[in-house]
Order: sequence, then C-alpha cells, then structure tokens
Amino acid sequence: MTTSHSPRSRRDRTRREDRHPKFYELRDNLQERGNHASDVRPGKCPPVEPGTLLRSHGCGATHDVQSVAYAEQDVGADCESPSACRGGDPKLEAIALLLQRRFGRRLRILAVGCGDGTEAAVLADLLDARLTGIDILDRFHRDARRRVELIAADARQLPFAENAFDVVFSYHALEHIAPAHEAVAEMRRVLRSTGGFWIGTPNRSRLLGYLGSRDASTRHKVQWNVTEWWARFRGRFSNELGAHAGFTSRELRGMLESEFQVVENETSDYYAHLYPRYRWLLAALEHLGLDKFLYPSIYFAGSGPKPTPPS
Repeated sequence: MTTSHSPRSRRDRTRREDRHPKFYELRDNLQERGNHASDVRPGKCPPVEPGTLLRSHGCGATHDVQSVAYAEQDVGADCESPSACRGGDPKLEAIALLLQRRFGRRLRILAVGCGDGTEAAVLADLLDARLTGIDILDRFHRDARRRVELIAADARQLPFAENAFDVVFSYHALEHIAPAHEAVAEMRRVLRSTGGFWIGTPNRSRLLGYLGSRDASTRHKVQWNVTEWWARFRGRFSNELGAHAGFTSRELRGMLESEFQVVENETSDYYAHLYPRYRWLLAALEHLGLDKFLYPSIYFAGSGPKPTPPS
C-alpha cells in the first residue's frame, strides 16, 4: 500500500536528510537489507505469556513482561515489530544530540535493551562510539552485528567487569524488568567512576500515551489508553501487575539516586529537541506544572556512580 505524504512532511524530511546524510544513509541501508530478516510480521509481535522473559519489541528492553493486550508497544514508540523499529526517526536523532552534548563522542557505550540492534548501530555511527548492546533474546539483525557488539544477556546480571563503560544508555527498558532496581545497580557497577547514564521510561503519571505511535491506528491508540485507564480504576496500573505503566518522575529519580551521585531530569530537553517548533508551548506547560501529566515518557541523565557496597 502506498503512503502519501504532504509537501510539508516531504520538505521536513529533506531538511533532516541534508543535515544528517550519514544518519539516513545508514538507516536506509539497514531497512533495505533487513525487511526480510525477521520471522515476525509487521503488526504481529510475539505472544506474551505471564512471567516469561520476552522482548516486547525492538525499541526497548525487556524482562518479565506480563500478558496484556498492549504490552508490545512502548509509549510514544514508532515501530510495529522487532524488524520495523530501526532508528532514523527524529526520536533517535534527538537522543543522539542529547548524548553528544552531555557526554561527547568516541565513547564506550552499553545499550541495555537494544532489540534487534539496528538502533544501536545507528546510534554508534552518529556518536562515533564503540557500542555494545544487550537484549534478553538473541534475535539480532545481521547488519547490526557487523557494526556493533550484540550480546544476549540479562540486564540484572550483566556479563561485564566493573568500570567497563563510559556511558550506559537504556530506552524504554526498565518498565519490563523485574525488579528494575537490580538492573540499575548493574548499570552502575559496569560504569567507570567518571561515567554517566541516559535512561528513559514511560511516564506512569501520564494522562494519555501512544499518541506518537505513527504505525498504530487511532482505534488501537484509543483501545490501549482505555485499557490503561481501566487498570488505573482497578488499582492495577503497575509494571508488576502487567500494565505497561513505567515510572513516575519521583520513582525513577529515587531509583537512580540510590546508585548515582548526579541525577538530572532531561525530559524537557528531550521534547524540546523532538518538537523544536513548539518549545514555547512546552515551556508554558512546564510553567503551569502540566508537563508531569502530559509528557508520555520521562528521561533522566547523570553521572558519578556510587561505590559498590561491600558484600
């Protein structure tokens, strides 16, 4: 089926490609070679069984996902299946800009929850980084394997020595890991003393989610939001009970502050980079205190891993 694009959307894409030709060249190469690589059809993610260790899709990471109708979709994610989420969109571009601004380039990066690895490959290319990605399932794209190191591993028991990485990156992963604080402790353990982190999850305080899912129908977006509000009404809107809830800013900050000395909220900067034309509106929402409920996801960055407690 042919998708039509407005002249404005085509102009916006052309501007982005002119600014970042290497980014889009790599994205297009991965997409062209990888459309047939996965045995998961678009829109048909693997079934989720209660208590199993399973990737929900290729954008985040995953452990112990409960069986819920919308568990395969990250809040605000843009992919249909593990083979469809390949980076090259404004979200990954915004993340790369924020990582470079905070940490620089040519670093040793660990991506916790890298899916099929294509986003990790694009990120490594953008930042000229030596990147290692881990995911619970060994379902990595062959082209991504050529560009970055990809390992099937449990985020709660990372197979790396202490002080191994400059930066730990995790995008929509912690909400799928139980208990999440064990994964955060492992991230802290493998970071160098001067290292830092960049972590994002769904916002549990959000009023609505999934609005940025370009490949989801309006019916599905409504269905997922109704399902989440029904879970809230029943007091079951938590990751442990199977809801794709994520964390509140306070919850995520508290978990990170238990392991790191410097923890800063980067949610505003992320959305300002993602929607530069609406910076004024985002600033107004934050001034009114509405960002806590309107941002579908939250993002934190920081540094200074605390010393490993004695055993």
